[in-house]
Amino acid sequence: MTRQRTLTAIGTAAVALGLVLGAAAPAVAHNYIVESTPTEGETYTELPEFWFITTNENLLDLGGEGQGFAMLVTDEDGAFYGDSCLTVQGPTLSMPAALGAAGDYTLTYQFVSADGHSLSGEIPFTWQPPADFEPHVGLDAAPVCGETASAPAPAPSATPTAEPEPTTEPSATAESEQPADDSGAVLWILGIVLALIVIGGIIAAVAANAKARARREQSSGDGAVLASDGGGAPKQHDTPDSASGGGDSGASAGAGDGGGGGGGGD
Repeated sequence: MTRQRTLTAIGTAAVALGLVLGAAAPAVAHNYIVESTPTEGETYTELPEFWFITTNENLLDLGGEGQGFAMLVTDEDGAFYGDSCLTVQGPTLSMPAALGAAGDYTLTYQFVSADGHSLSGEIPFTWQPPADFEPHVGLDAAPVCGETASAPAPAPSATPTAEPEPTTEPSATAESEQPADDSGAVLWILGIVLALIVIGGIIAAVAANAKARARREQSSGDGAVLASDGGGAPKQHDTPDSASGGGDSGASAGAGDGGGGGGGGD
């Protein structure tokens, strides 16, 4: 009886141990990182050629196209750096390194473990570049391999831009503006001609008015003269004194003649 209880207890313990080991086996099978660049909390003063993580076992890259793998580098403002062109080789996942200005950065990764599970994580680090480093310009969105990638910022040109030499030849701009200048001159000429026409018309109107007035005044004067001449002649013939004077003159003439005759008789 005691022996049977002992066997039962051993069997129960074996089953329990099997269950525990069976539950723990998948967790133990996951790949884990054994080496990486960057490492967590590290400060870098030289840019490495690649970012990479290496695990304890080969990674599961079905088809060899990196499906399920990713590496992204971002700065503290959320800008992205690099080209996201990954290489999966054995236990290592890598990507060409690129960074911007000095500051804090984070490498975010994802890989497929040998047991088919996807694992991901983050590795924060600090960047203190040398003085001659050319920083890349960060991207607003995650880069896509072969389509988008961060690039070095353009350096300011040390060579001053040469100023164009003066030339006596008419430029294309001057030629294109010439018709506009001719049009302005034509408008000025037309304006002057119109002004002269208006002034001439005013002068002609004033002269015509003056001539008409002079004619009216001349006509009025001639009428008055004619009226004066025509009224004087009848008055001279109708005046009695003039008639008697004529008679007296005749009588005097007769008397004279008579006297003359008498003298001749004598």
